[in-house]
Amino acid sequence: MSETTRTQKANVLLLFLSAIICFSFASTDPIKNKQYKLIFHQFLDSETDAASLQLAASRSNPGHQHRFEPSFYPDTLTRFSDSTGIGESISKSNGKYLIRSVESSFYGAPGFLYKFTRDLFNADYPADKFVSEFKKEFGLSPFKEIKITAKKENWHFWSGSAVLRAFNRYYGGPNNRFQHVTYGFMYKVGAKKYMTDYVKLIKYILVDKKDEWQRLCEDYKEKALHDSTFDGNMASYHASEKLFTPKEIQSFKVIPINYLYIPVGQLMRRQIDGSLPSIVECLRIFLKDYDPENYQVLQSI
Repeated sequence: MSETTRTQKANVLLLFLSAIICFSFASTDPIKNKQYKLIFHQFLDSETDAASLQLAASRSNPGHQHRFEPSFYPDTLTRFSDSTGIGESISKSNGKYLIRSVESSFYGAPGFLYKFTRDLFNADYPADKFVSEFKKEFGLSPFKEIKITAKKENWHFWSGSAVLRAFNRYYGGPNNRFQHVTYGFMYKVGAKKYMTDYVKLIKYILVDKKDEWQRLCEDYKEKALHDSTFDGNMASYHASEKLFTPKEIQSFKVIPINYLYIPVGQLMRRQIDGSLPSIVECLRIFLKDYDPENYQVLQSI
């Protein structure tokens, strides 16, 4: 074997080994791994679940042909696989997944925060383990204080600084890839319509209805802390009725009208604990990269 041939083979071997090392590193990158889990739980559903939904829809409307319910599965041509088991839900899947729309989450379990914290820290919010793991990773508590409500329940006030720090750590730009597609594609297919409504909602309450919004938030806080009959869900629902006329509610394209109180209530609690400006800042960073059109709307706030 000539020296030139030996050198070429050595170079090919080194290139091959370096590629293996890089791919190995990528597969064990803790940030990428957590992004992977978050994408599965927010954007994907198994074909098994989709088939169940298709069957339920067919039974409720006999004689009508359903491929997949479009409000849940906006793009059924793009499929993903999962050999890790991360994506498995209650029923065992066939290992194949479809993109699910973000708004469909509100038809099922809106408490995705629990799934998110489990993906990131292997602990449920707001358990002591979650707080401990958060402090270990970010150097500060996720909560700036804990108040006791009139019902003797803990009310966790989020830290805006903690929200920004966590966001910046795990944020992935639109050109990052999840299997064979970019994050940007998944956002466009599965979340853009919902985000358009969400940005409209934020602008409406913080600009158009600013004074009334402030009064409703102050009333929510006062009653939660001093009225033992207070119900947060009902307060959020009544706040939605006071903030929006029927015509304004109809202007939302994909946020289910009967579930509007959920994002309203979430935003009220973040307004009260002071972390809402940090959340809006996270949205600005995100939308500037992913969705310039909605970014411009948010800039008016």
